Amino acid sequence: MFEDLPIRAPGGVRVDESLARAEFSTAGLTLAGSGARPRLSGSVRSERGLIYLRENEFTLAGSSVTFGGEGLLPTFDITAAGQVQAVTTRQRVPVTLNLRGEFVTRADGQAALDLNTTLRCTSEGSACRNPDTGQDYTEPELYALVATGVPNLTALPGNIGALGASAVQTALNVFVLGELERTLAKAFGLDVFRLTPNLTAEDGNLGATLTLGSYLTRDLYLQYQVDLAGQGLLDATYSTPDDRFTFRVSTPLTGLDLGSLRPSFSAGYNVNPRTNLSIGVQNGDVSTRIRFGVTYRIGGR
Repeated sequence: MFEDLPIRAPGGVRVDESLARAEFSTAGLTLAGSGARPRLSGSVRSERGLIYLRENEFTLAGSSVTFGGEGLLPTFDITAAGQVQAVTTRQRVPVTLNLRGEFVTRADGQAALDLNTTLRCTSEGSACRNPDTGQDYTEPELYALVATGVPNLTALPGNIGALGASAVQTALNVFVLGELERTLAKAFGLDVFRLTPNLTAEDGNLGATLTLGSYLTRDLYLQYQVDLAGQGLLDATYSTPDDRFTFRVSTPLTGLDLGSLRPSFSAGYNVNPRTNLSIGVQNGDVSTRIRFGVTYRIGGR
């Protein structure tokens, strides 16, 4: 059990990488609950910082991530402003990005990410007017500008701009998530930082799986994958330098509950480029299985 354990960072949290430079403060972060159902309360706020979207610099302003104490999933409100230069006209357009999200429970009981991403022109006047049309920039045009450098809807993949607000909102969500993946992976020194969204057609919310991976050494790779329900899988793979032997250990991990660990082991030997021998021990909730296998590849070189 966790009995209101405080999480403190007296000097704040600082990220200083080529894709993100920021400082964050923690306010009353507290861990409670059990390993199977941990709860986090408090907030993380940005004091200052820069993020980049397709090499465009945006300054963080008044952004926060808030944990309500019901679980580990937060609500967040991120605002950043910057100037984006149009490749064709060299016009510098002031753009404000806002990203708001919360995790909701769908009718089937699964957690989903309700994400709302918006782009708007920061000021009024000629700086926010398309010189080709004489009209103020629309949100799809701003998305095209940030994503491609040209405020032209035809530059968007699949002619998204012609499909309406819902398609633009989905494209914005996916675009910003992709850029944040790249930024966070670099900032935290990870080889893999991937948020795989599953869009639900009924309400537009996102179910998602988060994958974190890093090569601890040249031959040892560690990966953790978890969904929004807290069902996770921890996996470590080691390959010998000659690529003949591969050893793997994996286990499910629910939340922070160490009692959910069920380690499974496997080993493989590449006899030659076509033939592989494998043996594994798989631990389940009620049984243990031992498996043997032979793989022979047909065709190719």
